[in-house]
Amino acid sequence: MINNLLKYGLLFIGLTILQIFVLNGINFLRYATPFIYIYFLIKLPVGISRNLLLFLGFVLGFVIDVFCNTPGINAGASVLAAFLRPYLIKSLATLDVAENREPSLYLFGLQPFLRYIAVMILIHHAALLLLESFSLFNWQILLLRIPACSLFTFVLIWAAEGLTGNQRKR
Repeated sequence: MINNLLKYGLLFIGLTILQIFVLNGINFLRYATPFIYIYFLIKLPVGISRNLLLFLGFVLGFVIDVFCNTPGINAGASVLAAFLRPYLIKSLATLDVAENREPSLYLFGLQPFLRYIAVMILIHHAALLLLESFSLFNWQILLLRIPACSLFTFVLIWAAEGLTGNQRKR
């Protein structure tokens, strides 16, 4: 229990610091900015209570909003992703997944896990960028930014997933 709290606490702090101080400064070709902090919500245990999941999604987005001076945009997108996460896991996981295990390549399988990550990222980024633009005035740019940011984030999360070295024993 204490190990899990420490692990997820460090993941929260590390991803938040990485997002605020490094990744917010990246703007690849003026369209793609990675938002890797969503990885925290992706990696939370499958059976986490819905209230705690929504609370953690809000806190994560709120902390990013405070340091990035974005009034509620990240919090709204993170809460939406946290709200839809249990439904995504239920619909995308091919097997009955144990409640206390965290989503991983070995738990879900390759294709369901890739779909889970991709859909979570798309939901989060679509909400984030729609709230950020707050209009559909430049909808062409918005339609370019959502997949560009999602792809950039997906590549970084896939790399992070490969670096963590999740073994089958988890």
